[in-house]
Amino acid sequence: MKKVFVIYWPGINCEEETMAAFRAVGADPQLVFVRDLISGKIKITDCDLICFPGGFSYGDHIDTGIVAAVMIQEFIQALLEAKIPGIFICNGFQIAVRAGIFGNNNLALVQNDSGVFCSRPAKHFVEKSNCLWTAGLEGRTLKFPAAHHAGKVTTFGHVNRVMRYEGLSPNGGEIAAVTNPNGTLLGIMDHPERPIGNKDGLEIFRNGIKAV
Repeated sequence: MKKVFVIYWPGINCEEETMAAFRAVGADPQLVFVRDLISGKIKITDCDLICFPGGFSYGDHIDTGIVAAVMIQEFIQALLEAKIPGIFICNGFQIAVRAGIFGNNNLALVQNDSGVFCSRPAKHFVEKSNCLWTAGLEGRTLKFPAAHHAGKVTTFGHVNRVMRYEGLSPNGGEIAAVTNPNGTLLGIMDHPERPIGNKDGLEIFRNGIKAV
């Protein structure tokens, strides 16, 4: 059974749904508190996959995800060198971007065009890419909800798109998900883990498990 680390910071609130999604596809998710990484009790590379789930780490104080990103940044190089597949959802995506997981200069997540928190169903068209999390799903439209106020993907050069919004975008942007050059990491603002048992979302989690 594949081991998945679901990293927890205070304020994260989607860990239970995320762990339920991984269990539903046959994985062994383990909740890992960031303090256990910092203390050395747990090594970030002692897993088959990794996930930063959604929520409001440290209440979005200072800015979205920045406190959590500073705390995790020293472990990112080891994670990347180990080539462990990862999925980074909503606040987890914000944390990953700020920590440099998707590079340091070509990607940012900015405030929704509406200027307010958006919680609504969303449609995601899966584009052709090398992302292992969406293998075989190209050309399909997956439905799962958005819940964010700073999720508009802004690029400063080339990024590897994985999904685009179909119909109304919850944040005013077109890009719904991105991957790294190797296709092992998925950054997505919306919530494939919701609601528990969502078949569209489970396709993504199942692909991650199949790839390791």
